[in-house]
Amino acid sequence: MEEDEGWIRDVLLDAWDVVVDGVASERKQMLQPPRGGEGKWKIESRTKIKSLTEGLSEFEDAGDAVLHFVKYAEYYLPRSDLNSTLEKILEKVSRIRDRTRDDPEQMRRQIEYLIGYIAWSLDGFVNILNNCGDDEKAIRENLDRMLETELSLAGAENKKERIVEGLINWWKNPDDRRGR
Repeated sequence: MEEDEGWIRDVLLDAWDVVVDGVASERKQMLQPPRGGEGKWKIESRTKIKSLTEGLSEFEDAGDAVLHFVKYAEYYLPRSDLNSTLEKILEKVSRIRDRTRDDPEQMRRQIEYLIGYIAWSLDGFVNILNNCGDDEKAIRENLDRMLETELSLAGAENKKERIVEGLINWWKNPDDRRGR
């Protein structure tokens, strides 16, 4: 089946939704501030999210792999208190299923990109925090530049402000356990 145009844009936006409305809203403190003089910002349990693609590689059959991915995520994410993240990922998998018209191979491919983009987005955000220190203006400028580039290439510039504000709020209030 030929892929629908624009799917990569949708996956990119879905990944940012998972970061801002899933990972950033967890009850547990996911964004860990620097500890000690040489400490760096980090995302706790980031590897749990990144390793989700392992669930897609267990089976050769794409349909079985997608089903296994869902079960894998349902098992591993709650064990790390990533319930909001799981909820958002499952929501995005349902959207992917609708977009791909239940084409298992395309579902698998788009889920792989979704998880990769979530991990890269978290890495990019933490890298900006570590490079800018406590300088909110510099953090905001770097986020603006990064997201302007990504989102303009995807034709989704109008989504930038919501994402930037969500990330800035998360950085300013890492103890704000807004989870549901």
